[in-house]
Amino acid sequence: MLLQLALDRFTVEEAIQLAYETRDQVDWLEIGTSLVKEFGMESIQKFRYAFPAKTLVADMKINDNAKYECKLAFDAGADVVTVMGASPL
Repeated sequence: MLLQLALDRFTVEEAIQLAYETRDQVDWLEIGTSLVKEFGMESIQKFRYAFPAKTLVADMKINDNAKYECKLAFDAGADVVTVMGASPL
């Protein structure tokens, strides 16, 4: 079983510090929706720099324009991106 740590409502620096403190127990790091919304793709880039070997989940909750937004997240270093369950194809 894999363990995912969701990081929301922090500054990017606080979230990276918490991720660093738990890095040996956590498999996936989730850059939460609030981090992505407040700090943009730079939040994902900073996590990728700090954790080059970890699986990064960008909790984008994409509802439309998925191709464009997924590309932004993947180009920033995300491995996984979330979408809304009711999204159109």
